[in-house]
Amino acid sequence: MSSYSNYSDSSCGSDTESVSSSVYYAEQEPFVTFRNRVLDLALHKIWPDATVDEITIERMMGGGFNRIIGISRHSAQQPDNYVQYILRVPRFSDEPLDSQVGTLHFLQKHYSIPVPKVINFDHTDNNELNSRYMIQNRVPGEILLSAYPKLTHEERCKLAQELGHLYSQMLATTSATSTILVPPEKEDIRDPPLPQDIHKMLDVIFKDQKAAELKVRPNSIIQPSLLDQFCEMAAELKDYGWFDDCHISLAHLDLEPRNILVNPTSDASSPVISAILDWDSAVFAPQFMCCEPPLWLWAWQDEEEEDERTGNEEPPTPEGRELKQLFEEAAGPDYVRFAYKPCYRLMRELVHFAIRGLCSNEDYKEARKMLQEWEELYHDESSTYVDSEEDKFSDTSSGITSVEDEGSIDIKAEKGYFTIQNYSTTAWSGEGVIIQQDESTGAWVDW
Repeated sequence: MSSYSNYSDSSCGSDTESVSSSVYYAEQEPFVTFRNRVLDLALHKIWPDATVDEITIERMMGGGFNRIIGISRHSAQQPDNYVQYILRVPRFSDEPLDSQVGTLHFLQKHYSIPVPKVINFDHTDNNELNSRYMIQNRVPGEILLSAYPKLTHEERCKLAQELGHLYSQMLATTSATSTILVPPEKEDIRDPPLPQDIHKMLDVIFKDQKAAELKVRPNSIIQPSLLDQFCEMAAELKDYGWFDDCHISLAHLDLEPRNILVNPTSDASSPVISAILDWDSAVFAPQFMCCEPPLWLWAWQDEEEEDERTGNEEPPTPEGRELKQLFEEAAGPDYVRFAYKPCYRLMRELVHFAIRGLCSNEDYKEARKMLQEWEELYHDESSTYVDSEEDKFSDTSSGITSVEDEGSIDIKAEKGYFTIQNYSTTAWSGEGVIIQQDESTGAWVDW
């Protein structure tokens, strides 16, 4: 598995989409002509000393939000000097390229989380591509989605430990200042500031979503009703104490096999995971957002949708039980505390609606399902709190005991780019380091 992978950019990517992207993205320039722009960029901005015959432009599998193109240079005079890069070109004008670059710089500089290195980027369209772009190094490996069935059990055990350590690092990565959820059209993300209490913040977000919907569709009924119920659910969660004792940490939000590169070798000291891709949806958020169980790790199902409700079920095989135990031990007690209880699963769904809004009939269906489950699990007709049997257990899976609750909560997050409500961030921190966005230039700098 030492060959370079097809680069998977997001959950929306597919071979079909890559081959016929002009069908899905009518305004996108066809690759047959766009490759000439990429070649000009390579000759002028990446390798000014190169010749045309030294450069190869490769069409690759893109995603729903970024066009992906491979760029490589192979000189006959230096046959051992073979350089490969990935070019990411946003498909839409409102994608937060600066935040994506800042995220990768921050993670690479201050943490051992394996991420692609940013070689160059331009957040303007004043360049050979007539578009914003980011250039990354091309990481060796294979997308885990296709590689996992071929891994040995020993390789899977190593993968489980590495992934657990990754979760542990994200849970330990906290934000220095509060950030807010705001509509994308709002220019100043800090004026006026939203409440820093998680319940108050969600309440403001859902009420703003309702106001925005009624402004566009004054006679709308379904979405405003669901948003009112979201507010009620958030209030009840606060009353029951579920927002207590949870700090703000980094969450990838799309940490699936399609976004993990693996490159197992015979060297036992070398990691199995070579890179975690697609940090576009990364946020600073309450810890439980980082704790969705990676069910595929110990209960792999080809092309079958996973059900998070089964997250704490004992895997049916000894190999699966070992993988789950190794992962949990590496991820740590905070992960175990927030991963499996039904309430935290429902809270993850609620925050996801705050991030992306209600945008489709499928969203309405999922929202009703979430609200119904909350009604059935956590309060009776008189709104008296009732523990479910699953909530009564102590988090002792794999010998890890849950920690006592302490502290308070607020929310910190990275800017989103395709929703009614978006996450935004102005400062992050880790191990005493703060990275902050310059208000005048938008650049990310260390403080």
